[in-house]
Amino acid sequence: MSAIGGFFRGIWRGLDVLRRCLHLLLLLMLFGFVFGALRGSIPKLPSKAALVVHPQGQIVEQLASDPIQRAFDEASGQGQSQTLLWDLTEAITAAAKDDRVTALVLELDDMDGAGQPTLAEVAAAIRKFRDAGKKVVAHASNYSQSQYYLAAQADEIYLDPFGMVLIEGFDRYRMYYKGLLDKLAIDMHLFRVGRFKSAAEPFVRTDMSADDREESLAYLGGLWRGYQVSISSARSLPPDALSTYANGFVAATKDARGDTAQVALKAGLVTGLLSAPEVEQRLIELVGEDDSTNSYRTITQADYVRVLKAERRIRDGAGQKVGVIIASGEILDGDQPPG
Repeated sequence: MSAIGGFFRGIWRGLDVLRRCLHLLLLLMLFGFVFGALRGSIPKLPSKAALVVHPQGQIVEQLASDPIQRAFDEASGQGQSQTLLWDLTEAITAAAKDDRVTALVLELDDMDGAGQPTLAEVAAAIRKFRDAGKKVVAHASNYSQSQYYLAAQADEIYLDPFGMVLIEGFDRYRMYYKGLLDKLAIDMHLFRVGRFKSAAEPFVRTDMSADDREESLAYLGGLWRGYQVSISSARSLPPDALSTYANGFVAATKDARGDTAQVALKAGLVTGLLSAPEVEQRLIELVGEDDSTNSYRTITQADYVRVLKAERRIRDGAGQKVGVIIASGEILDGDQPPG
């Protein structure tokens, strides 16, 4: 009996050793995968290439996820949910003075948007690139309002023949709960001092107050005017061109029998209607062909930033640095995640 027990104990110990070895092997593979994803090799920058800026998700001043999570997302093919503003502006500004970068390509299909000040920062960097006498080309299958803000800064804007430029202006809608609270027999008592104190109005009203409407129109109108001035200046359009386009978009689309791309072209919002392969040929004309890919010579914005940082470390060594603290959103107690 004891021999049988010893036999099974031996099997159990063997299985336990195998389990530990498998766990160790899995951990080593995991650490190797993360280390490789985070470290990577420094890419090579061709002597003549186009810098490709391809924002993904929201453009933000501080990323909301940790580096390990971002590495997993990229390695698993999920891409990025956010793009760091400073990486974009640093790459574009440096490329303006870099003789190896002869053109800037804006690929905007995967950009979800950004606040107007953030878009203005990127637009200013693009203008510096153009001021250096270098070509900027933007292309997308469709342009949303925020995407078009950046595209408008380009020398050439290309839209897919089946795409559209959707510009709607700015709006603000609120949900009002007083009707619901009345049905639930809940009384709300609101104390406030002065005008334009509309934060709690949804609990005591069924519609927007005159004061809330006035303040909303003030800041939304300011945003819309700023948007129009930036686009009109960049595209040399009449001051009311965007308002006319936005207000008459439905009627113009009907007249064009649903061809929204032609509506954008006729309004002067895009340079031409080209498919992705046709844009690729245009870029080959600008910067030359890469024999290994049979496409135009490129370096991505992410790789270019890595090149810049590597060159800066070699050039500057361990010099003094300036620390930048990003303050955005609420100030919270305790330990908080990034963003």
